[in-house]
Amino acid sequence: MKYHFCKIQVYKSDFYRITSECKNIVIRNIRTEQDKVSFEISRNDFPVFFPYIDRERLPILERKDFGLFSFFTKHKLEIFFVSVAFTLLILFINSLYIWKISVLGNYSYTQEQILSYVKQIKYVEGMRKSEVDCEALENKIRSHYPNISWVSCEMKGTNLLIHLKENYIAEISASEKKPYHLLSNVSGTVVSIVTRKGTPAVKAGDKIKKGDLLVSGAVQTLDESGQGLFYTYTTADADIFMKVKHKYSDSIKKERLQLDYESRKNYYFPTVNSYVWHYEFMKNKYYENKEIKLKLYGNFYLPFSIQKTTVYEKEPETVKITEKEAENRLNNKMLYYFATLEQKGYKILEKNVRIVETDKKYQLKGYFTSIEPVGKIAYIPTEEMTQERETTTK
Repeated sequence: MKYHFCKIQVYKSDFYRITSECKNIVIRNIRTEQDKVSFEISRNDFPVFFPYIDRERLPILERKDFGLFSFFTKHKLEIFFVSVAFTLLILFINSLYIWKISVLGNYSYTQEQILSYVKQIKYVEGMRKSEVDCEALENKIRSHYPNISWVSCEMKGTNLLIHLKENYIAEISASEKKPYHLLSNVSGTVVSIVTRKGTPAVKAGDKIKKGDLLVSGAVQTLDESGQGLFYTYTTADADIFMKVKHKYSDSIKKERLQLDYESRKNYYFPTVNSYVWHYEFMKNKYYENKEIKLKLYGNFYLPFSIQKTTVYEKEPETVKITEKEAENRLNNKMLYYFATLEQKGYKILEKNVRIVETDKKYQLKGYFTSIEPVGKIAYIPTEEMTQERETTTK
């Protein structure tokens, strides 16, 4: 469809005057009907044609406007409401899907590790919200990462939020509604225990194995003679510290890739649901991507993002690492790891590690001892609560 043009009808005598005087005007589709002539002119010729008509006072017998400009001018209101309706429809359809997965509260595990596992178990961006089973996802993450004491998943807008707690803290009890026991997530010796809710199952000095019950969420109500009447179930809540001995192991390869960071180019690519387009004329295929998700507001993310691609113009070189360099890098990683543990409430008492060289890598291995907060929630099954009620009744 043309942008905008006019179909005009004038007397035949006037038409000859127009063609002779307005020679720069492009005239199309000329039709003759007795003493009348109809023709078409483009919007670009309006500034010449209509001033001439007014000046010479030539009568226009008929005028009709066609094209996109005319259509939008005549149907402004209809187009506005159709656009609003279409936008609302797109937003509604968009709101039925998950376009971003966020991980909050992680310390020991990186966001990439968690997201990689979540993707592995088929929870990906672009899936329908109706297909997301938050409870099943919580159980799978908790089973795969035994050091994570609490997982809670929720959907806000088009964002799937995964909340993690690697240590038991009091805030978990305030957030949870289902009753649970507190189990030990490590093996060690109890240093102290302060119980706020539930029935303690251990005391200071007890040696505990991983998975043992620390605080029960079942609280028995007794009568005046000390006989059990019934059980109530709550969210077990306590501060428990244990002395634990951990193995430590980390390694670094003897060779590493070195890139020329001074020479690089940045390209921006539009992406749809993590699909990335790359220029085919890149000479060097070694590049790094950084994705920025676009959102409408808050947690309402869109299936679009901006992809920043850093292209390294030189091929990466293989550089050998000396034992001293490897030792420094491994020690720095270990210190960072201990700093992360201290943020989680650990107190490092002792460490005994040494560097070991193999054919392809250097290893830093040994053990460390710490006093740390422990506790991992285990929801009380309905069957267990029913069985205990029946036992109490008998």
